[in-house]
Amino acid sequence: MSCHRIIIFGLIFCFVMPISSYAKVYRYIDKDGVERFSNEPPPAGAKIIGEEAEIKYDEAADKAQQDRTQRAADAIANQPAAPPPPKKSPAPAVEAGGAEGTGEKGYSRRKHRRKKQIRKEKAEAKKAMEGAAAEEGKK
Repeated sequence: MSCHRIIIFGLIFCFVMPISSYAKVYRYIDKDGVERFSNEPPPAGAKIIGEEAEIKYDEAADKAQQDRTQRAADAIANQPAAPPPPKKSPAPAVEAGGAEGTGEKGYSRRKHRRKKQIRKEKAEAKKAMEGAAAEEGKK
């Protein structure tokens, strides 16, 4: 029952909404100097600033647009179908951590190597500092 109500409401909305949007909009200044907007003509003595008229329907332009759209749709429909993409072979199965950089063990190995490299760099920097201190001591 509620589905029918939604459909009916939707249909009413589709028919009523466009009709209400075709009204003229008047922009004027009233006798108190306040700028007003209205869809009704302004009262006598009001200074009209702007009036937006409804847009006139151009049947020739509409027909030309429909023809262009139809030709584009026909051109797309008449294109040959693209061949399906080639099938990819499945990747070989690898156990967790079996290959370099995969799984938990791969991450642990990379982490271990990085720590080892940092220790090595620190030791080299310490030797360089000691060597520089010894050079200064000799002078």
